[in-house]
Amino acid sequence: MPLRRWKINVRALPSGRERLKKYKVLEFCVLFSIQLYYKLFFGYSGEMHDCKLLLEEQTSRNGLLEKRQRKFDVELGLLQVFFKNSNNI
Repeated sequence: MPLRRWKINVRALPSGRERLKKYKVLEFCVLFSIQLYYKLFFGYSGEMHDCKLLLEEQTSRNGLLEKRQRKFDVELGLLQVFFKNSNNI
């Protein structure tokens, strides 16, 4: 099978200026997309940091409440023992 020679219409090809314009438009679109993803990433990153801080605050608050609950339970147990013993006397 013989090789076909393709005739290239040079006038149909985009000129240097047109290629440069298309390249600049493409470059702008890529840069815009990168900036958009950058903003989205750091926006979500900031929200994740806020959620982490909130979770840590709630965890520390729960730890404090559990400590107070244990102290209350111990004191209530002591009072119950005291009143039981005082009723027996």
